[in-house]
Amino acid sequence: MNVLQTGNYKNLAATANVKSSAGNLLGMLCATTSSGTVILYDSATTGTSKPITGTITLAAGTYYPIPAGFGDGLYAVIANTANITLFYV
Repeated sequence: MNVLQTGNYKNLAATANVKSSAGNLLGMLCATTSSGTVILYDSATTGTSKPITGTITLAAGTYYPIPAGFGDGLYAVIANTANITLFYV
């Protein structure tokens, strides 16, 4: 049996809310970066009290599997320059 991990996606180049309700994060693809970092939070707004990850130093062309659930929403804080795509359900 094959299991496909597919879902929604959102491409970001700046800090933004990705999803404003509960869900599951599948992973993140970094297309380009110049000293970029990202921290992902469990928040429906711009809250930073419930981090999903610590600071991730990004590398261009890298996929980061992040199999994590979030209860409130998904908020991504990007520092410096980065173009990422988050995959979630």
